[in-house]
Amino acid sequence: MVGEAKAISLAEVKRLMRLVNMEALKMRLGVDGKEVISYCELLEACESIGVARSFEEAAAFAWILDEAGVILLFRDKVYLHPDKVVYLVRKAECLYVQVYLIISIPLPRVFHLSQVAL
Repeated sequence: MVGEAKAISLAEVKRLMRLVNMEALKMRLGVDGKEVISYCELLEACESIGVARSFEEAAAFAWILDEAGVILLFRDKVYLHPDKVVYLVRKAECLYVQVYLIISIPLPRVFHLSQVAL
């Protein structure tokens, strides 16, 4: 009904606080206009903003961000714009195919494990 206030659960409050902290983390990382930062820098930022309370929590949070596609973790680097990385890889793949088509060399055949005789 209109005018009645719903009680907010503790879980909802925690979720809202995480979202606010996530926005603060995005703003902090995006201030310098960097495309790539070190993994340690991301973990330190997570701890300083309050997204994580410990190094282990920050590492788990970074992994969740990677799985969600918010960032791209590769070796000791964190790519803040994974969509740009995907675009560049696709562009390089197209160039690879175009070069082989231009010079008329057949593309190497890709074998699947099921086709290889063991």
